[in-house]
Parts: sequence; structure tokens; C-alpha cells
Amino acid sequence: MSNNVLLANNEWIETTPRVRVSGPHHEVFLEGVVSNQPENDAEDIRIDNGKIFIRRRNDKLEDRCFTITYRVSTHGQETFANTKITIRNPKREK
Repeated sequence: MSNNVLLANNEWIETTPRVRVSGPHHEVFLEGVVSNQPENDAEDIRIDNGKIFIRRRNDKLEDRCFTITYRVSTHGQETFANTKITIRNPKREK
């Protein structure tokens, strides 16, 4: 799991993580992207042509965390991998 901390500034950033798997006959699927402020997810998460973009916006004092989940399927067995990105509200830094 990787954890990046960014300051909110209302801009879009590409945040597509890489998933590495070894061995033959595996498939990787993007399962989803969610945040701990889901009321804004429809406006602040965009998946376009295999790339993930999130908006660096945080209207609340608490950190906004995006969780990106991948599913890796190998020989009928599935494993899930998550990565998190944290967006800080600049007002919190003061």
C-alpha cells in the first residue's frame, strides 16, 4: 500500500497506480475508486481510457482519502490490492 499526501487545490491529477504480478495467466481489473467523502465522488473521480483522475479538493477539515482497489485473478483465485491517496485541506496546515 502506498500513501501519498497532497494539499487540496481543486485541480485534477492523474493517479493511476501500477499493479505488478508475476507468473503467467493472470488478469488485473480495476474494481473501483472511493473516498471517505462519498458525497463528492461523482464529481471528483474520473476514469478515462484506463487512467484514473481525482480532484484535489477537500472541503472538510479532516483528510480526504481516496482508495483505489484492483482485483488480480490467477487460475481462478482472486486477490485484491488497495492503494490510498490522502488529500489535506490547506486550512488544516495552519
